[in-house]
Amino acid sequence: MKKEPLSFIFNVFTVLICVLGSARAQVETKRHVILLGAHERYNFGDLLTEKIVSKLLMMYLGYEDNEIIRAGIIPRDMTVYGGYDNIVSMKQAQTMSRTSSNGPFDIIYSGGETLGCRYGPALRMLHSQSLKELAFSQKIFECAYVVPKDLLLPLDDNGDQDKSV
Repeated sequence: MKKEPLSFIFNVFTVLICVLGSARAQVETKRHVILLGAHERYNFGDLLTEKIVSKLLMMYLGYEDNEIIRAGIIPRDMTVYGGYDNIVSMKQAQTMSRTSSNGPFDIIYSGGETLGCRYGPALRMLHSQSLKELAFSQKIFECAYVVPKDLLLPLDDNGDQDKSV
């Protein structure tokens, strides 16, 4: 009985990876991918989702670990909780995407309750005032864990988004 929800989740991730794989097959250069979710939180589901999606990307699409950027609202080392050691803020991921030769990066939104999460509720999930201030300084969009792809595009000479890439 308990295997059914896990099986369903695995099937959803598998479909996601297949869709990504077919999309990736149509591009000439390999883009890095951002896993955007609440990876900076001490929450079993958020930590597990990052591990599952990362593993599927590596197993089925040939991504290397360094081609997967784990992003949240703050940079953080989550190894003490069994998570990833280099969670970057979305602001850092934006800069990386705009300046990388493997950009603009693609985004995978990971997490259920994070999809409609505005910045205020996301800040309340952080445990200290200093983390909340850090998160606010890293904000690039009103939705904490959903970011429009055009915010990852490189900037042209006028400082506008270069939509030709």
